[in-house]
Amino acid sequence: MAMTGDMMVIMETTFVAAIHLCGLSEKDAADFLDMTPSMVMLWATGEESPPKEAWQMLADLYERIESAAGSASPQIIPKLMGKDDMNFIKADSLHDPLPGQANAIAGAMALLKSLK
Repeated sequence: MAMTGDMMVIMETTFVAAIHLCGLSEKDAADFLDMTPSMVMLWATGEESPPKEAWQMLADLYERIESAAGSASPQIIPKLMGKDDMNFIKADSLHDPLPGQANAIAGAMALLKSLK
């Protein structure tokens, strides 16, 4: 945390941004990375740094999310969808299901791609 005038600013680590980008909570990340929740918490707060292997696993997951979104995007036809339908799109890889809320991230990416 850092103080800016009278405001306290919580600095998000790159690790926290990466797990959120992949649709993982800290608990999901611990399960996915096969680490203890306390170790993931240390990485999240910046007290410890994740090993390169953890970064590689997150990069591989992000690639899977992008692939699921890319596969789903051509199947989405926004002009035929109601706003409620657009709010609950999930995309997944059938042969290797995505962890946490990664399928919702892939669905959002697919919808946004389909709107372009």
